[in-house]
Amino acid sequence: MGCLLFVLNAYATPLDNNKKLAEADSLAKAENYAEALTIYRELTETFQEKKAWDKLAHIYLWIGECLYYPAAYEEGLAASLQSEAIVKEYLSADGFAEYGMLLQNLGVFYASIGNFDKQMDYYQALFRFSLNANGRRSKEGADAFYNLGMAYLRRNQWGKTQAYLDTSLQLATELGYTNGISDALNILATCYANNGDYAKAIDFQRRALKLDDGTENRSVKLNNLAEYMLNLGQYQEALLYFEQSIALDSQNWAPKLNLIRLYNEMERYEKVEQLTDQFIAQLENRNLTAYYLKHLYNYKASIFITREDWQMAVLYSRKALAIVYDDPVKDASVLLLLAKALTGAGNLEDALQSIQDAFAKLFPEAPLASSMSNPPVTSLLKAEIALELLAMKGQILQKMLYHKQDASLLEATIALYQTAEELIAQNRQRYLIAASKSALAQSGISLYQDAVEMLYEQYQRSNNPDLVELAFTYSEKSRSLSVAERLNDIQAKVFTRLPQKWIDQENQLLGDIAFYSNKIATEGEWVAANVLNNWEEALFDKRVQQSLFLEKLSAEYPQYFDLKYQSFSLHSAQIRRDVLGEEEVLLEYFAGKTNLFLFWISPTASGMIKLDKMAAIDDKCRQFRAALLQQSSAFSGLAYQLYQSLLWPIRDSIENKSLVIIPDGVLGYVPFETLLSQESGTDLDWRAAPLVLFQHKIRYFFSAQVALLAQKITRRQAKNNILGISPGFTNPLPFAAPTVNGNKAIVEVFPPLNGALAELGALKEKFQGQFLFGKQATKQAFLAEAANYKVLHIATHTLVDDMHPNASGFVFSSPDDDSLYSFLFAYELFNQALLAELVTLSACNTGFGQIQKGEGIASLGRAFAFAGCSNLVVTLWQIKDQTTPVIINQFYENLSKGMGKDLALYAAKVHFLETYNPLFLHPYYWGGMIYVGDRASLSLQTKKAFSAMYWWPAIVLVLSFFGVLFWRRKNL
Repeated sequence: MGCLLFVLNAYATPLDNNKKLAEADSLAKAENYAEALTIYRELTETFQEKKAWDKLAHIYLWIGECLYYPAAYEEGLAASLQSEAIVKEYLSADGFAEYGMLLQNLGVFYASIGNFDKQMDYYQALFRFSLNANGRRSKEGADAFYNLGMAYLRRNQWGKTQAYLDTSLQLATELGYTNGISDALNILATCYANNGDYAKAIDFQRRALKLDDGTENRSVKLNNLAEYMLNLGQYQEALLYFEQSIALDSQNWAPKLNLIRLYNEMERYEKVEQLTDQFIAQLENRNLTAYYLKHLYNYKASIFITREDWQMAVLYSRKALAIVYDDPVKDASVLLLLAKALTGAGNLEDALQSIQDAFAKLFPEAPLASSMSNPPVTSLLKAEIALELLAMKGQILQKMLYHKQDASLLEATIALYQTAEELIAQNRQRYLIAASKSALAQSGISLYQDAVEMLYEQYQRSNNPDLVELAFTYSEKSRSLSVAERLNDIQAKVFTRLPQKWIDQENQLLGDIAFYSNKIATEGEWVAANVLNNWEEALFDKRVQQSLFLEKLSAEYPQYFDLKYQSFSLHSAQIRRDVLGEEEVLLEYFAGKTNLFLFWISPTASGMIKLDKMAAIDDKCRQFRAALLQQSSAFSGLAYQLYQSLLWPIRDSIENKSLVIIPDGVLGYVPFETLLSQESGTDLDWRAAPLVLFQHKIRYFFSAQVALLAQKITRRQAKNNILGISPGFTNPLPFAAPTVNGNKAIVEVFPPLNGALAELGALKEKFQGQFLFGKQATKQAFLAEAANYKVLHIATHTLVDDMHPNASGFVFSSPDDDSLYSFLFAYELFNQALLAELVTLSACNTGFGQIQKGEGIASLGRAFAFAGCSNLVVTLWQIKDQTTPVIINQFYENLSKGMGKDLALYAAKVHFLETYNPLFLHPYYWGGMIYVGDRASLSLQTKKAFSAMYWWPAIVLVLSFFGVLFWRRKNL
């Protein structure tokens, strides 16, 4: 048979061969890959003999295409490489019509076998080829930018993804290329969501949906839009889109599970249970739904845990475990729930075993020696679930420790928290996206709270000061880490002058390591052994490259290496030496799950105490703030109650001392200066009131770590003095903002800012600098000059967005004649390196914002801290345009006399109370302005007046001149 076929082929005409090739092409395009493959393979020898290289390259390309769908990736890659070799040797890229398809297929095949570096090489080659062949301004050009952006998306290189997708969107828009616009908008929405900018993600996803007429993936897009809204707490809108997604595709279970999550966040637990039971009933008698049924049993177990029905929670956890579905992460989460239920039931040994079983599921390559041991940090690639398991294990060990004081048990518990802390630190370096870092920080909060509670209890038993130091470290690790990392990064990059190519190489290696680590962690259980092996080899190779890079970096740029990769540790002795003055006491508050804790460090001692219940403190703080803003009669009583809760327990250690306060959570809304140290009536003379302001000079920190890093920052030797900006807005300013439906509505009318103009005018009269008023006061002008000045002063309106703080901003003038205003948004400051010695934000609510666990208050002030400006005057509520300039001008007057920044603001407030109209002395008028930062003084250059001491010599000179003239005339 083989010989007969050979004879027939030998006498086949070119026409017959071309007909066969056309037939194979038709079969392949009709997705009859097996039949097409048989014909293609028959034709290879014939066209090889005839040296019909174009047809042979085409055949090998389509052999690869046919092999892709049955997942024969290695063979498909080999065929595609054969096609490429023919093109390179006998044809050319321009001479082979399907060269673009070939490059794309090679990229896909390399990705399929786990070689993502090669994938990127071919995608970049495809990008260059497409632009050369079709031009940038073409549909193919828009697609080229889109495809390369998608390749970077898969590598989690979000910055590059966004850059390429932005260009793709721009080109598609110019061309009216509807599908290109929709695709680019859809992926850009994902980019913004991963950066935590859900508001922008919603906007882009809406626009993508408007252009999407068909039903393909529309259910997925609607679900994405609803998820972004859910993350912003826009529950009703999210509900609407989840329901639309489900109605469009009843087999899409993602929106159904998200719907349960939505009702759970809305605390509509009856609806959660109803939907869970409904979906379980739909799935229990079907075969291919194990994954979703496992999820639903998990939800059911969670419901019983919230009710503390431990028996039923154990039952449903075990039902979920009984469903065999190859998903170790889901099994681990079920075992975590089982451990919670068993702990609630008091079965601690079984609960501990459940946690260890979960670790075994997740990390089978790291077997545990005993129930007390933990997997090594290097193997904990699934950070979020691993942290949850460690936190639960810590709670179990604490309960064991409570019942039985045992040194080895305490040692194991401390070791567990140290493992968790190392895991968080490792992954904060690995994660490149701010939203991922924030989610990780929030995952660690519960664990740090447990650690501090446990260490406090043990400290009470042993009085061991080392336990206080360790607890203080965990308190610090729970706050403002992003600011600290950013300060380190600015110092390293700006002042060591590391070449950009080194920075790019460093980021590329970190991104690649993150990519392969995540691939192995999330998909390693399901891919073929050879693919997993390729990933592991690539990860090993990247880590070797990073080690070599770091060796070279430490040798050639040692300052950068030390700053960027230093191991930062905290100790009370270091804080005393580098941060505190001789008369200062540091007070750091830590919000535990149940209680508020206070760490204090004085020049001679340190300690830790437990204060009131956190719920009671939270309630008092909110009532206090409301009473202060309303100037109500309840204020004085609440101010005294808060003093008793927050400062009275430490009164002996802080008597006659200045205070450095690091608040936590809702305490960030409280200006401690406005508290009252004695019970007082409602009709107070504020000049004689027992205000904390009169007893303690106070400054604030984001965290002790940020304070230490800020002191190490090498400031630019700015030649210029003050950059001041105030648009003025001398008429009421109507402000329009987009509504949920995308329409615009007037949401606020800002009053004129004549006081702000006068404030800036007074500074201009006295100090050297650049002062931008009215139409000159634009965002563009400010950003163009800000890095060149030692002091930045902003006096304008703000718009604070509680739901998405990054969209908060300052209102500046617009450079365009058709608009009254423009915005400097918080997110626009994140990548700046301004490094001013002082930033005064003389505007409303610049220190107020959303409380974010693990980071603090997401305020406009914190956005400047990200830009390297850690010395800030900020405001905690809406300030008054009439009284604020009085305090601000006195503040700068005090600075010009050489006072430290903290003392200058303190003295300005006291001066205000002593000299201003008694009708405006309530803490509402002066207490909202606080200082965050160091206590160093500033050298401000004043404008020297032409004083009397300069007049007399001038007068004598003029008189002498006229005297000489008179004498000469007389003697002529």
